[in-house]
Amino acid sequence: MNVAVLGAGISGLAAGWRLQQLGHAPTVYEADGEPGGKIRSRRMDGYLLELGPNAIQRSGDSLERALDALGLAPACLDATPAGKNRFICLDGQPEPLPMGPLALFRTRLLSGKAKWRLLREPFVAPNPDDESVAAFFSRRLGPEVVTRMIDPFVSGVFAGDPEQLSVSAAFPALKALEREGGSLFRGGLKAWRRKRKSAARQPRDEPRKRGMFSFREGLQEIPAALARALGESLRLNTPVANLTPAGDGWQVNGEPYEALVSTLPVTDWSAINGGAFPAAQVDYAKMAVVHLAYPAEAVSGRTDGFGMLIPSVEQRAILGLLYSSSLFEGRAPEGQQLFTIFIGGQRHTGPLPGTDNLLRIAAGETEDLLQIAAGAGPAFSHVHIWQRAIPQYGFGHTDFIRGLEEFERGHLNWAFAGNYRQGISVAAAFESGLAAADRLAGRLE
Repeated sequence: MNVAVLGAGISGLAAGWRLQQLGHAPTVYEADGEPGGKIRSRRMDGYLLELGPNAIQRSGDSLERALDALGLAPACLDATPAGKNRFICLDGQPEPLPMGPLALFRTRLLSGKAKWRLLREPFVAPNPDDESVAAFFSRRLGPEVVTRMIDPFVSGVFAGDPEQLSVSAAFPALKALEREGGSLFRGGLKAWRRKRKSAARQPRDEPRKRGMFSFREGLQEIPAALARALGESLRLNTPVANLTPAGDGWQVNGEPYEALVSTLPVTDWSAINGGAFPAAQVDYAKMAVVHLAYPAEAVSGRTDGFGMLIPSVEQRAILGLLYSSSLFEGRAPEGQQLFTIFIGGQRHTGPLPGTDNLLRIAAGETEDLLQIAAGAGPAFSHVHIWQRAIPQYGFGHTDFIRGLEEFERGHLNWAFAGNYRQGISVAAAFESGLAAADRLAGRLE
């Protein structure tokens, strides 16, 4: 079966690779000159910059199995032990994120009243209806938890606003815990027991690695390996201009195909001639990614960790910053510390500032938050802007996904995949591509 795959982000590459493994003939179209979509790594002046995602959390999922098959597993670079430390800004200072019950009740992030409020969670009645992420966590854990912990987490993951995101779409597993157990505590306990019973029935394998990983030359090593595997099946610098039905199949830019996988961003659908795509609307957050480096001796603040998230109540101009050279080795020359600063998201509406202003904002906030010596100035700087960085799983998103599923049932030779479907992480987007290829192959066998 010859299949057109639209888009060579991680979902499209995964779909093309899986179709190739299943014995089909994919052709992967990509408008850009390099594969990977938002996964972009750059080596500049001795620094390794990640312009998109920075790390992948190990979970033993399809992506890690694919890395084995591609021969990339031995090249994985584990995060440093310091990467386990995460911080949230509290009154302009980094406060450790509590990673356990005891730390939660000792943290300065929450008042005593808010900590006692957490004990009520098992007794809060479930809500069967959809609600915002903010409303869900406020109802279950209290408003202070939302202000100090959920708000910066949502900004850090989705670049989103917890008041605008749907909990059923953005955090379906948590909504399921409430539905199945009546509370997060009881639902989590049931899930833990099921997992424990399942593990007891399985043969014992080698202990699985945990934590985050990347590669010496960044996450772009993954799309590069997939591109090598696809070979001539990958067509770079080839945008999709026309998509039209042709008998029992499709024509893409005038070439016939029996089937189709679309991994294009939803915002691109209406621009393709032919009117084949369903009507859809998904908002995307804008994001500026700023890299700054400073001499290590000039940095007085604590930087032994993953990074720091900024609650909106702190009224800062940035969403957060990663301590890139503390997280992975080889990210900066000796004696320098590299930071990745994020500006924009749904918290800051309107156009993003120009490059000079973004650098000024990022430097001012970083130097203040990390107590960098006055006059030190960045030794290196770089700015990258994504006008459509991350899809927002707002109200109506679950209806949108159900609509796509219905569309697929009516078009058996068409499948959709992307970070708008199963989650926004690299692993989730990869799995979305694999699943689309499997669905398509299964329907047409």
